[in-house]
Amino acid sequence: MDENIPLMEDDGWVFVANPADKELLRELGANADTQLEMSCEERVELLFSDARRKDAIELGAGLPEIPPIAAPEVVALYREIIDCVLVGAHGAAITMATILVEFALKYTVFVCEVGGYGRDDPDMWDELEQATFYPVTRRACASGLIDDKQVEILDRFREQVRNPYAHYNVRKITKGNIWQNVMVYNKETAQTEVRDIAAEDNPVIRAQIKPHFDRANVLIVIANADEIVRELFRNMEAIIASNNPES
Repeated sequence: MDENIPLMEDDGWVFVANPADKELLRELGANADTQLEMSCEERVELLFSDARRKDAIELGAGLPEIPPIAAPEVVALYREIIDCVLVGAHGAAITMATILVEFALKYTVFVCEVGGYGRDDPDMWDELEQATFYPVTRRACASGLIDDKQVEILDRFREQVRNPYAHYNVRKITKGNIWQNVMVYNKETAQTEVRDIAAEDNPVIRAQIKPHFDRANVLIVIANADEIVRELFRNMEAIIASNNPES
């Protein structure tokens, strides 16, 4: 694999290279004295820059409202997801959205099985907390909380979003994405060429593409997660009401 892959972004050249090749970077026009990583203070300045604030406001307008449900842990997860989006941590927001769905699934199964809010069974909750997504989905279906169609929706969410982000399967996450017009410099031949590079074929490109992919998809994933959570709680409330008609 070529060592030096400079990438063009909207705000100028981004050079991805072996740090040992400082002199070569200078010859290519890069500021080789720039730190590879920003200090904490510099990162804070970037996070709260005018450009980031504008982007946060734009994305924030597309976030769903926190549903009025009596589940403090679920509400807390919504707030964390919102905060991640607003500071630009879009990959973290997507990961938290998958956690929200899994926790809501376990929570609603628990409430249905213990017979309503305000009832407790620590052993059952410990069992549910340790269970994985797949068996809890089947348990929810067996209890009448979800139907076969909703099982399929949850299975797709688990396979396509939850598992890749939970395990950081970055090749799977970015598969199908291509960084176009990448100028590649081969220091052995001193030749350059412009080519399109598929993320799945190059770990360096994957690292560059994933933040853009996350940003483009974060609101879609959150909307899907929110829809699943709201339906789980609607179904749970209906079950509670049917089992306690006099309450």
